[in-house]
Amino acid sequence: MNTTRIALGCWLVLALTGLSFSEPKSRFPSGNEAAARMTVPPGFHVKCFASEPDVLNPIGIDFDHRGRVYVLECLQYPRKAKGPRGADRIRVYEDTDGDHVADKVTTFAEGLNLATGIAYGFGGVFVGQAPELLFLQDTDGDGKADKRTVLLDGWGLHDTHELLNSFIWGPDGWLYGCHGVFTHSRVGRPGTPANQRVPINAGIWRYHPQTRRFEVFAEGTSNPWGFDFDEHGAGFLTCCVIPHLFHMSPGGLYIRQAGQNFNPYAYGQIREICDHVHYFGSHSHIGNKDPRRFAVGGGHAHAGCLIYQGGAFPKEWHGRIFMHNLHGARINTDILKKNGSTYVGSHGPDFLVANDPNFRAIQLRTGPDGSIYMIDWYDPQICHNTDPAIWDRDHGRIYKVVYNPNKLRPARAVPNLSKLTSSELVQLLNHRNSWWWRKALLILQERGDRSVTGELERLVFSASDPSLRLRALWALNNVGGFDEEIGRRLLQSDDAWLRAWSVRLLAQLYHRLDGATWADLETLATNEDNPIVLLQLASACQKWHRTGHDTTGISRRLSLHSEVLNDPALPLMIWLAMEPNVPTKPKETLSWLATAVNREPIPSLLRSYILPRVVRRLATGADRSRLAEILRFLEDLRSAEARIAGLDGMLEA
Repeated sequence: MNTTRIALGCWLVLALTGLSFSEPKSRFPSGNEAAARMTVPPGFHVKCFASEPDVLNPIGIDFDHRGRVYVLECLQYPRKAKGPRGADRIRVYEDTDGDHVADKVTTFAEGLNLATGIAYGFGGVFVGQAPELLFLQDTDGDGKADKRTVLLDGWGLHDTHELLNSFIWGPDGWLYGCHGVFTHSRVGRPGTPANQRVPINAGIWRYHPQTRRFEVFAEGTSNPWGFDFDEHGAGFLTCCVIPHLFHMSPGGLYIRQAGQNFNPYAYGQIREICDHVHYFGSHSHIGNKDPRRFAVGGGHAHAGCLIYQGGAFPKEWHGRIFMHNLHGARINTDILKKNGSTYVGSHGPDFLVANDPNFRAIQLRTGPDGSIYMIDWYDPQICHNTDPAIWDRDHGRIYKVVYNPNKLRPARAVPNLSKLTSSELVQLLNHRNSWWWRKALLILQERGDRSVTGELERLVFSASDPSLRLRALWALNNVGGFDEEIGRRLLQSDDAWLRAWSVRLLAQLYHRLDGATWADLETLATNEDNPIVLLQLASACQKWHRTGHDTTGISRRLSLHSEVLNDPALPLMIWLAMEPNVPTKPKETLSWLATAVNREPIPSLLRSYILPRVVRRLATGADRSRLAEILRFLEDLRSAEARIAGLDGMLEA
């Protein structure tokens, strides 16, 4: 990063808005003055939790199990120090008297070098510092990191505002993060040969702290800087340059600012989910041709993604996506609505207006009391610039937005959750604030305590609250208690999200599933009518194929679901499930297609979407005999529409 700086066209944006960024440093408002300037809805209060000199250039934030705030400061940006030690550090902030202001600040780690991501867990701190993912530990209990382990390396440094960032623990026990499009990484454990490394240059990645697996979760977008999960475990990101909001599914390939996805046979991309573009706090729906809306351009640059689930704000804010609008110096919100297998994000009212053009919120996090913490880089600069001299090194803020319609009450002290019993942590899964149940998931995973599997199973299958059933399933998986038998039972659940997550977790077992499980999955692929379950089946096929399963049966059954033809994501995901089997079984594939397409009624998804892609895939690089075989196949099709679709696919090849 500062990954939030857009490199292209920003000078024009700022000139057109008339915002001045030349205010002398001596005239910058203090942190408390800046908080007082901010406009928030009635009943909300903004407190300056910490400011310079106690925090400078904050770029990442997380909480430990005692509710203390860990903040990563990136003073080294935009260039890495020449030596091994840089100017970056991690500081820890505590509010010991409950006045919503940090009164104790300590340093956990120093000497970091262009560090851009942070997450607390497993007795230490995970830090993204390209070319490495580090794990820092305090082994002697003095509050300072004294042990450093390189978990992964190979992260690129090509564009220093698009490095690994926005770390967050997924409900499934993986550490997730973002990666920008103009940085090219080939990631693996130290010493991994080049041909075994995982390439990524845009999208979401994930790392499992216990198995040490690294994967690309989904590809595409632009310069993502912000990722979060909703109450069902669906992942969403915000990014700069191209439309700002995406729903990210495992194995999905999404539109990109530049370059190509790694699969050359995808023949398509999934689009953004926002139906509008933010412009300096106003907004415009996509397709609006009003030149006054589009003259300024560039106002759609966002950083930070938080889906509010804190339980302390009025109901209308629950489930909304909060994000910082960089050029608008404000916090925008989007309202999520289901749209087939994915979502639509519509413009909601702005949550906060800073009334200060230097406001640069980078990351947003829900705190233990349900408030929102915002880290503010605070700088006149907004665009990526590789000249270190232009960046402000003297400012930085952490704000806390609290709701209380009457009088601001003292913040309650947070107990050390790591001291709770595993049974007490299971009880926290029902907490209304996601901070608590997410911490419970993480600590249960750290312990791997299987003594609670019985209680978790009971909740999964018997709890009346669907949200608690889903959280119990995640916890069961994270302590190692999920297996094929439980997965098969959940495939019959009356809750679509439990069926979907059962499919997803079965795909993460990384071993061959037995015949009974596979038969149930094929039956589900035939009979399922909920698009979120179909999406997970299509996604899981990619994983199952890589672990040696024959996914032909499931993917073909999915291709017969004509009702999903106009779904924003499912047609492509079903094709991606089918594609690996097409070149390995060409004659069998054409024979099956002929039978399927020639029957009545013709499955529309198969005819107009899958068929041309199968033909294109088989025709790519084919010799004359194969091309002749494809032409004979097309001639034998009864439907003229299907013949034309297949011929179009062949011409594309």
